[in-house]
Amino acid sequence: MTSSRPRQLFPTCGEVPAAAGDGAAPRGRSPGRRPDLDPCPCETCTGVPLTLHEAQDVIARAHAKAGDLGIRVTVAVVDEGGLLIALGRMDGASSLSPQIAEAKAVGAVMLGRDGAGLAELSKDRPGFFSVADRLVRLPIVPGLGSVLIKRGDHVLGAVGVSGGRPEQDLECAEAGLSAG
Repeated sequence: MTSSRPRQLFPTCGEVPAAAGDGAAPRGRSPGRRPDLDPCPCETCTGVPLTLHEAQDVIARAHAKAGDLGIRVTVAVVDEGGLLIALGRMDGASSLSPQIAEAKAVGAVMLGRDGAGLAELSKDRPGFFSVADRLVRLPIVPGLGSVLIKRGDHVLGAVGVSGGRPEQDLECAEAGLSAG
């Protein structure tokens, strides 16, 4: 019997099982906790970080979309602190695209806005933007091509794409986050 509930790309901690037979507690839960007695300690499922496997899946889907569009891109996935989890550069992608893709993702997650929101912020509040740009470890790159990654309402990180036209970068980033 199949569930009528849509598949969630980034499941909450109550939906993430421990690896079969390894005796480990599910991610986001402490060993020895009894799920039947104790509620999830994070309450809003914020205790489940973005995994390397999830980041690699995002990159694979974004690369597939880039292939469909006939472009070569680099895709960067960062965690909620703006640190790189995974980066994938397609053969033939620009040599500068890895730095741009990562900077797009870092800017998005550090300021809590997708690339379009960053572009708007840079126009509306250039003083704030110029200060914020100096406070993060990479320059903030406003514009299309970065999207926040969320589990429910909690920001897990961001994906940044570089190599195509801005609209194509955004299309690839969004494809990376689609449930397939």
